[in-house]
This record gives sequence, structure tokens and C-alpha cells, in this order.
Amino acid sequence: MKKITTLMAGSVSYLLSIRTYGILLILILAMALLSPSLVPIAYLIMLYIGTYGLEAYEEKNGAAYYYGMLPVGRRQVVAAKYMLAICEIVLGLLIGSVSYTVHRTPDIGMQLALLAATGCLFTAVMMPFMLLLGGTKARFVVLFLYIGALSLTGIVKQDAATFAAFAPPAWMLVAAGAALIALSWILSAACYARMECKN
Repeated sequence: MKKITTLMAGSVSYLLSIRTYGILLILILAMALLSPSLVPIAYLIMLYIGTYGLEAYEEKNGAAYYYGMLPVGRRQVVAAKYMLAICEIVLGLLIGSVSYTVHRTPDIGMQLALLAATGCLFTAVMMPFMLLLGGTKARFVVLFLYIGALSLTGIVKQDAATFAAFAPPAWMLVAAGAALIALSWILSAACYARMECKN
């Protein structure tokens, strides 16, 4: 576990060392806190930066060779990336809960459950492509997923009453998202480990 947390800390430090990303994250936080209607957009931008953006920069700078020099296995690298993504989802939900509470947004539980499910779906589908294809080759897939996630949140926002009437309970949305993350993690770890054996 210590090796995984070390990898996570290294990734966070690297991300924050990029000045542009640091400024963008501050702007995202301000967006979310100023208006609850901007929370889903800010949340997805943060996920995009913290997962795909980080992977793209690491790939550009040869992070795979760096990982190969460390006393860690491929499964631990995958675990670090998924755990970091989960931490980003939780952070986004905390920011969203503060914004929704301050602005007295109705049905906060369902709003947060939808954010959690969207973030889990985005991460669960994107991560295997990103790990197996690399940031450069997977960029169009990630962009398509990002646009799809934004569109989904926009559609739900426009017709929130209809969604609330037919949506499953909030806990079920969260459970489904967690299950997707778990399945994606298992698949990515297995495939990424085989790639190491081939190489």
C-alpha cells in the first residue's frame, strides 16, 4: 500500500508543478463554489485534468520508463491511477456538496449521486483505453466520453423533474458507479500486466 500511495503522491506533485494546471484547478474550484449550476462542468473538467491530462503529460515525459525503474509492479501502477481517480471523484463530490449546501440546492442527495455515477462511468470506460492505448492514441475516445458526460449532465439538468421521477434511488446510482469502477480496475490490471510480460 505504501508503494501505491507513493506513486499517487508523485503524480499529484507532478500535476501541481504544472503552473497552467494549478491555475485551472483554482478556477474550477471558484466556478463550483460560485454557482451550483457549474458544479457538473467543473467536476468533469477536474476529472479530465486529473486522469487523462496527467496521463498525457506523463507519457510525453517518459513516465513508463520511470515506473519500470521503480520496485513496483504493473498492477500497483494501475492501482495508483485508479485510487487517484477515486480520490478526485470524492474531492469533486465534497466540493459539490459544499456548493449545493451553501446555495440551498434542492435534492442534494440525488445531485451528488448523479455526479458520482457520471464520474465513475467516465473513469471506468476511459481508464482501460488510456492505459492500454496510451494518452495519444486514446485521446479521441477520451474526448468522445468527455463530451458524452457533459451532454448527459446537461440533459438531466434541463429536465430534472422527469429524471427524478424515473431515476433509481441515489444509493443504487452510487453502487452501480462503484461496481463499474471495480470491474474496470480488474480488467485494466489484468491486461496491463500481460502487456508487461509481452514487453
